[in-house]
Amino acid sequence: MANKNNEVPSIDNTPTSVNTPSPNIFQSIDFTMTEPKSNRKFRLIGTQKANAYPNKKVPILFLFHGGGETADEIVEYTGFSQINAYVIAPYGQVSLNKYSWENAFPWLSNPPQSDVTFVQDILNYLQTNVTFDMPIDFDRIYASGKSDGAGFALYLANFYSSIIPIKAVAICSGAYFCLNNESNYGNTQNINLKKNTKIPLLEMHGTEDSVMPYTGQSFQNTLAKQYCSNSNSYWNKIDPNCNNTYTANIYNYWKYWGNNKEPNISSINGQQLFIWNNNIHIQIANGDHDWSGHLNSGPKSNSTNNLSFDATLVISKFLNLDYSSYNTTITTAVSAIPYYTQLGSNSFLSRYLIPICISGAIFIIIIIIIIVLCVYLTKK
Repeated sequence: MANKNNEVPSIDNTPTSVNTPSPNIFQSIDFTMTEPKSNRKFRLIGTQKANAYPNKKVPILFLFHGGGETADEIVEYTGFSQINAYVIAPYGQVSLNKYSWENAFPWLSNPPQSDVTFVQDILNYLQTNVTFDMPIDFDRIYASGKSDGAGFALYLANFYSSIIPIKAVAICSGAYFCLNNESNYGNTQNINLKKNTKIPLLEMHGTEDSVMPYTGQSFQNTLAKQYCSNSNSYWNKIDPNCNNTYTANIYNYWKYWGNNKEPNISSINGQQLFIWNNNIHIQIANGDHDWSGHLNSGPKSNSTNNLSFDATLVISKFLNLDYSSYNTTITTAVSAIPYYTQLGSNSFLSRYLIPICISGAIFIIIIIIIIVLCVYLTKK
């Protein structure tokens, strides 16, 4: 149960004994909504292990697939069906690259559908049309995703946290579009960052990403460019002639979220970990456009460079989700990853000020004891 500071107590992720049947009972159900606004489809993966959480309620994890993927695919390659949460994997809107999201404007027709409204409709649908054996914790809604879906998770939290109360975002190989150059993150309704620094963020990205390069680039995808001259192109509306769109420089992007301050630098499984006040960036050396640690998740997902740590495990730790039944062959030093509640305004208090005060109090008590002993011995 959330405490006065809205922090969620950490949970026991001790793996289930091999001699004990797994307490998780998963169901994967497809829902197609016809009312009220979104004639759209989403996949729900449920669990019945609510006793893993202090308040006996199960949190929600929105999982947004990448452009050109489906909800089925991202559920399959991430392994999130093994995590104790209600995993909601929506299907993106039809796009040039199969399915995508409203933040990825080069791929969409004009006018695009509102994926934000879709997410709202899903939450309303779950509250009014679905009966759960284990109650949902609507106070713990998280977002994750890959590529265009990662960009949408961030877009959702950045612009719409007042209507969709996302507590934290943790994403992989994100696609972030910008205009004029690879470090200009604004000037349109789709990509202008308000920097909602109240929401904790974690992002991981490969330095050799062949789809969304780590240093950014001019976006010149052949398929998208061919459609740009079409009067129905949404990209043409955002960027006339479609010659001025870039993908973001990843490190600079996350430093921007950190108010352009220098980060604290740590590591996880040999990969650099950059921590700002309220966001974490993991730089995956030589990694491609993949879901780290998971096969069939991107261009070089079967390579050694993609198998240095398990992204699903890292995200689960960061979001304080129960992963005791999750199976992985990759040993991941999740102790290097803080809980999202340890970032932001509470970070200094919990990690520095309180320990300093406690140490100071102990020191003063020791001094008092020494003085008392000295006085006692002197009188004696």
